[in-house]
Amino acid sequence: MPVTNYALALAEKRPAIVQDAIQRIQEGAPLRDIAKSHGIHYKTLQGWLLALGDEYASIRQTYIDQQLIAASDELSAIGEAIDTADATDIPRMRVKLDWAKSEWARAAWLAERRDRARYGAQASSTDHGPVSVSITIGSVTPQGVTIEGGVVKGERE
Repeated sequence: MPVTNYALALAEKRPAIVQDAIQRIQEGAPLRDIAKSHGIHYKTLQGWLLALGDEYASIRQTYIDQQLIAASDELSAIGEAIDTADATDIPRMRVKLDWAKSEWARAAWLAERRDRARYGAQASSTDHGPVSVSITIGSVTPQGVTIEGGVVKGERE
């Protein structure tokens, strides 16, 4: 497949686009918006950033943290505003509070899926994997089933 002028021009612009993306992600800009501003598909930009390895992983962690902090700050600010609001402002504040809750849920969902090591569900310390259980039945009698010295009442079919 021949290399087009577009592909050559894009290859020349790649380092500048990646640097701009790093800066804008750290400022909280979504990847799709950054890619759109450069006239490329977000998957292309994502691939370029993933090629950075640990550097991009660190940048993503910072972005996720910023999203959670911003959502938390918004919830706190609205909570404080509700405490000092008069009765006529309460309906408007409730709408803002619902919006802030949905932003928090979005940020938390993103964090759980994009940074499972830090925000995903953690296994409890007592969870050690699969467990095998075996029960030894001593005898079956008309009176019931004997299991390790105890009797379990039951009827025979």
